[in-house]
Amino acid sequence: AFDPAAYAVSSSKSTSDALFHRLGIPAPAPWPNCTFPVLAKPDGESGSKDVEVFPDLAKLEERFDSIPPPGRVPQEYVTGPSYSIEVVGSPGYHTPLQITDLEMDSDYDCKRVLAPATLSSDLSSLFEGFAATLAEAVNLTGIMDVETVLQDGRLLVLEIDARFPS
Repeated sequence: AFDPAAYAVSSSKSTSDALFHRLGIPAPAPWPNCTFPVLAKPDGESGSKDVEVFPDLAKLEERFDSIPPPGRVPQEYVTGPSYSIEVVGSPGYHTPLQITDLEMDSDYDCKRVLAPATLSSDLSSLFEGFAATLAEAVNLTGIMDVETVLQDGRLLVLEIDARFPS
């Protein structure tokens, strides 16, 4: 189920964010084209490990010697309900699986996964389309998940992980 080539794309936040942009997949606005608060996430990590949120430029500059910080991907901080979907398949044949609600907290990152999701059918179809498009774009052979946030009625893709889901 593990696809090393797809994982190479998904394990870099800067590479996967560039992919979202190239494909027209809605995602948080990148630095410096965003407003505060700004989130700075490690380029090579998954989940919320070492992710920091900065309310203004002064706090961001206080924390890092240069902006953008080396090894970090700064972008718009978004909030809202979180959803995930797994996709399985091989080039030319990708199947999005069940969408799930993700419950988060500061201690456990993702503390609970709920199914079925509370996402509307229109947004579910849109999310499934994003997932299939991303799987095709990375030539996925195996399994991958896509995580999104619903903010102001819009799904914004946060990350992809081409690995067996945790």
